[in-house]
Parts: sequence; structure tokens; C-alpha cells
Amino acid sequence: LCLFSLDRVEEARKAAKAFRKAHKKSGLWLSRFNVAEGKHAMRSGNYKRAKSRFEDVLAASSEESIQSEAEYYLTRVLGKEGKREDHLKALLAFVKQRPDSEHWAEAALELAELYEADADYAAASKFYREAIERGVPDEDRPGVLARLVTVHRNLRLFDTAIAYARRLVEEFPRDSRATR
Repeated sequence: LCLFSLDRVEEARKAAKAFRKAHKKSGLWLSRFNVAEGKHAMRSGNYKRAKSRFEDVLAASSEESIQSEAEYYLTRVLGKEGKREDHLKALLAFVKQRPDSEHWAEAALELAELYEADADYAAASKFYREAIERGVPDEDRPGVLARLVTVHRNLRLFDTAIAYARRLVEEFPRDSRATR
């Protein structure tokens, strides 16, 4: 798995092939190899291969966590391919069907950004708020709070925009967005 992360693809494929031969009944690990290879292909711009790997995982694995991961990255591939409507639909389905996924907050943030770009500030606000409530990583929280300030200002909900600005300043006083 690390070999894919290190972009040592040929070595990774050989190691995965050897593992498949030695451990034919280890479906979970084989699925993890496919996810790792799919993520590498996505980073490399080979969306067709990435999509194929993630679809293989969805077809072969019954493990919820690995299926959830493959499904999330499949939605990302749609976004990378520029299929905006398909990407939006897939993200909406993902957040609805996979509420316990470790990628839920990331998917909600992607949805919020798409809605904000479309000037659907109410929907953007909903997903930014849910992402904050559901556990956005600490390093992303100041940015999400700043986006909530902007979205609520665009909605002309000045009281809540001010409340989010205060929260940003209180929770992250050293962040550059808190001083603007």
C-alpha cells in the first residue's frame, strides 16, 4: 500500500500480484490494494483506471468501510472528469447513504463548495454547518467558519454571519482569516 503512496507503481503492482497469489482468500486486503491503486491513478490523471479500480472494489467487497472509501473516491473521479451534475448527484447520494463514513465531512464540504459556486447559499450553509458538526479536521475548521461567514453575509443573515465570525476569532485567534 505504501508503494502506491510513494508513486512506486510497478513495484506496488508486483507486490499486489504476489500477495494475490499467496493469499487468494484475503478479499479485504485485495480491495485495499485496488483502492490504493485507484487513488494513485486519480492523482496521476488516469481517471479511467481509477474509476475501474473503485468499481472493482464496489463489486467485490462486502466490507462497509472499504466500500465507503471506494464510493467516495469514485465521486471524486466524477469531479475530476468535469462531470459536474454526476459529481453533485453522487455526492448527495453518498452523504445520504453513508452517514457513518470517515469521508462524510469531506463529501459535505465538496457539496457546500459546489452549491456556493452556484450561488445556492442556503444549501452551501447547510453542508458547511453539517461538516463542522460532524467533525471537520481542525486544520480545516477556520476555513469552513470563514466560508460560513461569507455565505451568511450573501444570504443577508448578518446576525449569524457575525456569530460565525466571532466563533472564528474565539476558536482560532491566530488564524489570518480571524483578523480580517
